[in-house]
Amino acid sequence: LTHFHHRHVSTVYKLLGDIRVRILWLPLTITAPDIDQDKASKDEGNLRAIVALAKQRRVEVCYYIPEEGAAISETLVMDQLYFSMLKRSTHPTVSFTFEYRSNQNNEGKRLTWLGSSAWEGELADEALLTATASDAIIFSKHGPVIKTSYSLIDWANIPDIVLFADGNTAAAIE
Repeated sequence: LTHFHHRHVSTVYKLLGDIRVRILWLPLTITAPDIDQDKASKDEGNLRAIVALAKQRRVEVCYYIPEEGAAISETLVMDQLYFSMLKRSTHPTVSFTFEYRSNQNNEGKRLTWLGSSAWEGELADEALLTATASDAIIFSKHGPVIKTSYSLIDWANIPDIVLFADGNTAAAIE
């Protein structure tokens, strides 16, 4: 889980009810109370509820610090998460990268998820660098509709696999 938006939290409840989950990774950072007391209270309540449900279902709960990422397993590493606020709303946009290394040849493969407004913040250059260094990339639609500024044509390195979370590829590749 990257953050405690109610839609994501409800998905965790469904996930824990439908399939066998061994480990649930949760972010250690919660909204600072001095920024938004109501949101901080909801985040804390959601966290407590998820942990209680995980315990009931015998799911191990692990925590990570978003700015640092986490070693999920010996072969899978989650790089730091990049959070930035959309200009038009209070929802964060999230970008993150997973790197998988096989034990046999230690060759790594990178999957990057880019929040839909990754190009708008101060992390735009870093997001582009991370994306072009990945083997696979997923563009989300967590925020505004995918814009033509996502165009891959000008990229020096295009990932082997490019997916779009909403299925609308035209705006990003034309």
